[in-house]
Amino acid sequence: MQANKSETQGHPAKGAPPPPPQPRGRSARTAAASGLVAASDAVRAFFVNELQAHEVRITKIGASSAADAVWEAEAEILVPDMAIMTLGLELTQEVLERQRYVVHLDRALAVTSYEQLDGDE
Repeated sequence: MQANKSETQGHPAKGAPPPPPQPRGRSARTAAASGLVAASDAVRAFFVNELQAHEVRITKIGASSAADAVWEAEAEILVPDMAIMTLGLELTQEVLERQRYVVHLDRALAVTSYEQLDGDE
């Protein structure tokens, strides 16, 4: 069987299935994934260091619509319950309170703003 001229020049013959799509943007996806991981780590570090959070669970993270921020994340954190602490009661276990926050990060992954979300949402 002879190959026609278009097949020898790297073009498939008529009726041949198209070649499989080549993966595009693999490095872009890898960079975005590493950016998400870095942003997530920055949010966790912020809550642990600044608010003494015992546990941080990021519930949402993505690109920010704020002018001064690149990343926006929502998180639930567990922190010591201040009302119980002010009572000065001796407890056998620490009482933790769940709080929800939204955080904005800049390109350097520094927190530019954060706000506690209402519990009624």
